[in-house]
Amino acid sequence: MYLVRAGEIFLKGKNHRIFENKLINNIKKATDCKTFKNFKNLYLIDSNKNLDKVFGITSYSEVIETELDKINETALTFVKDQKSFRIRAKRTTKDYKPSPQIEREVGAHVVEKRI
Repeated sequence: MYLVRAGEIFLKGKNHRIFENKLINNIKKATDCKTFKNFKNLYLIDSNKNLDKVFGITSYSEVIETELDKINETALTFVKDQKSFRIRAKRTTKDYKPSPQIEREVGAHVVEKRI
């Protein structure tokens, strides 16, 4: 699954849905994959094609759904060889812990395991 960032499309006011739908159509023509929206984020499911050629996409990132304990272990693998690190969390929904609390917990786990 990929998170697609579309730049200024979501800033177009009352006609942002027109621009959003056009972007979705551009993606479907280029990749033949399913899309869904969550708030102002656009996600692609099962796309292994190059999204660089799709007009309207500024960037995209692979997304992995996980639980907090798996986030801890994943973060540990990223910072294993680093002298310093920073943990940043950004939630799309507000039905979980606040972002600063997630950052503190993951950071504490990484510091504890690296020692």
